[in-house]
Amino acid sequence: MAFTWGWTEKKFYKSTPKYFYQVWKGKRDERERQEKLEWERLRMLGTWVLSPYSKGLTPKKLIQFPWDVVEDRIKWLENNKDYIPLWDKLAR
Repeated sequence: MAFTWGWTEKKFYKSTPKYFYQVWKGKRDERERQEKLEWERLRMLGTWVLSPYSKGLTPKKLIQFPWDVVEDRIKWLENNKDYIPLWDKLAR
């Protein structure tokens, strides 16, 4: 009898919960990364198709995904990390 991810019954029952969780999390993260790549391909294709009809169209202007917003916030924090302590003092 084969379990998910190609595991045998023996390997399944001998694994620890921590190891099982790590394998599950790795598979989930890989699946999520693949889905993001597919959406990125679709956005790029849409930009290429619509670019002759619009000026200044970028992939992020065409469709903005939730992970784009998180990346923008991280970049903003990295660029403005010197000002954050000052803002914290002003907010008190």
